[in-house]
Amino acid sequence: MSLAVEGVPTRLPEDHESRIADHLVRRALMVAPALLVLAAFLGGRRSVVGTFLGVLVVCANFLLSSRLITWSARISPEAVSVAAIGGYVLRLALITLAAVALTGRPAVSMAAFVLTVAGLHLGLLFWEMPSVSLTLGAPGLKPAAPGPLSSTRKEEG
Repeated sequence: MSLAVEGVPTRLPEDHESRIADHLVRRALMVAPALLVLAAFLGGRRSVVGTFLGVLVVCANFLLSSRLITWSARISPEAVSVAAIGGYVLRLALITLAAVALTGRPAVSMAAFVLTVAGLHLGLLFWEMPSVSLTLGAPGLKPAAPGPLSSTRKEEG
């Protein structure tokens, strides 16, 4: 199936979902060292392993979500709906499978894992809220703020 229509550009819209997910993952990697140090202080080696695995699960979850939506957006609006709902169920199942697979492992603190997965998801989403633009003019991440007013006036004149 060709998307080419006479007189209409064939460029697909920008991949906003992946940009936001990449931004979330960068922020997760920024806070991960502090979380690991806190886990080591509070619970020792087992907590560090649980926290580390929790950070990996959260990053994988955001990336998988964005990639599914980006892939489906190239197909149809209906595919986006199916990918969003089906992807949510799939990702919840994968997180549950990860938790079940880690249960009973002596090297992993399940409390640290669960707290990291739940807390990091919520924390990153709240941290990201001010960075997301919900307008059609600039969807995705908000554009960078323009420079000082005085510098733009000098350039114009």
